[in-house]
Amino acid sequence: MKQTTVNAINHFILTVGSVAVLLSGCMAPVSQSPRPLGEVKLVSGASDCDGHDCYEVEVSSPQLAEPDNALLKVGEPTASPSRGTIMFMGGGNGNSLWGNQSEHAGRVIEELRAAGFRTVELQWERGWLKGARGQSEGPARLASRPAAVMRWVYDNLHQQDDDYAFCATGNSAGSMQISYTLAHYGQANIFDAVVLTGGPPVARIDLSCDRNNQQYWTGEEVNAIYIDASFGFPPDSTGPCARSDSSYREQFQAASLTFGNWAYVYPETMVSLLFGENENPVYVAHGMTYYDRLVEAGSPLVRLDTVSNTPHVVRSTKEGAEMIRDILLKECKRR
Repeated sequence: MKQTTVNAINHFILTVGSVAVLLSGCMAPVSQSPRPLGEVKLVSGASDCDGHDCYEVEVSSPQLAEPDNALLKVGEPTASPSRGTIMFMGGGNGNSLWGNQSEHAGRVIEELRAAGFRTVELQWERGWLKGARGQSEGPARLASRPAAVMRWVYDNLHQQDDDYAFCATGNSAGSMQISYTLAHYGQANIFDAVVLTGGPPVARIDLSCDRNNQQYWTGEEVNAIYIDASFGFPPDSTGPCARSDSSYREQFQAASLTFGNWAYVYPETMVSLLFGENENPVYVAHGMTYYDRLVEAGSPLVRLDTVSNTPHVVRSTKEGAEMIRDILLKECKRR
């Protein structure tokens, strides 16, 4: 995997904006309505799990052929006063809990509870990025599941009061769960702050699937496991993204986070992008396309940070986990 330094990341900060401006000529001129949310059904809970309350939910969607189940691990605040709710999403297909990544991540969860926050970790059973075979669904439609769960947590577990904040953080594809929820599903109004770490690592799927564009090409293996699988192809490098099949370009564009005229203005939502010093520069390039769309659209509360001695999984190091904690402690507040 390619790696870069802080200076290289700063170079992307200065240069990718101009690339985004060039790409904006491909954007749809007409404002697009939010995609329909999925539906959440409570299967069981709350039950005790390691001192937390666990819920199992089933999530279906009018955009998708199959439902998926998810686990919500909820830790109530261990100190007063209550400050709100923070959701946590892991990377990849989301099959593991955010706090299980490292001792640092687990410690940060407990420190945020001690600071007055309810913590809600989301874990998918099948995987939020796995599409039904032969259905050509793709990440934008599949994101109707996490978007629905975040709305359900807000409506059913979060204390909806002006004094309580609602926030989220996710790494890699976990940051995609959040960013699609804001952009394609119009849910920015429920969030006070989001911290996107190591991503979003794929913001323009059409460019990620173009091996001639090395700045954005995420590689045959990643494209097979995640992007092709999201469109219902087997993850064996025979799908159109891994093969860089240009005939699928319009389909990939339609499923992209930053292609089109979705919602990129978040007047009261802090959006923080955090990259590790040793991040894959391709993921930085994709993350910067989302950052630039927000800035160009006029979102006033956007920040960009780099954390030292840290790889793609930002919460895996002491420095990364503590920076996530510190940003949330400062920015997860009612606006």
